[in-house]
Amino acid sequence: MKTFNYLVTLVLALLIVGCSAYKPPKTYNVLKEMTYEKPYDEVWNATIEWFATQGTPIKNMDKSSGFISTEYSLRANQSNCYDCGTAAQGGLLATHRINNPVGNFNVLIKKISDTKTKVTVNCFFKATSSFTAVGETQVNSLECVSTGALEKEILDYLGNR
Repeated sequence: MKTFNYLVTLVLALLIVGCSAYKPPKTYNVLKEMTYEKPYDEVWNATIEWFATQGTPIKNMDKSSGFISTEYSLRANQSNCYDCGTAAQGGLLATHRINNPVGNFNVLIKKISDTKTKVTVNCFFKATSSFTAVGETQVNSLECVSTGALEKEILDYLGNR
């Protein structure tokens, strides 16, 4: 009888949790730095223009250091900018979800010479991971990675101005 109870408990545990597992984000080769054959002021102005045309509020800005940062709200069509991994579903009574992705980024503009300027874009993303089983929910912070799409968008914009 003990063997039967043990077997029933094991089967129930497997049904509850099932195949619900987290698959971490992929590794991406992100180009986040570019040097332009343009004067510093031209690149600075084009960067400010990018923020304005994208409706992205600037949190901190210092032209003398070349630093611009933001707290960036992700729009639904920007999920290609980050990878938080995936929550694989499969448990009968368990769910695993990745929620509330948010991010921020900064741009560093550095004068190399009168006609050459280097730009570095750094993106940071996070989300929450929630695992629910039998009415109990556990929520954790989850570090996400950049896919390089946002960095490319900004660097391409600056290269075409």
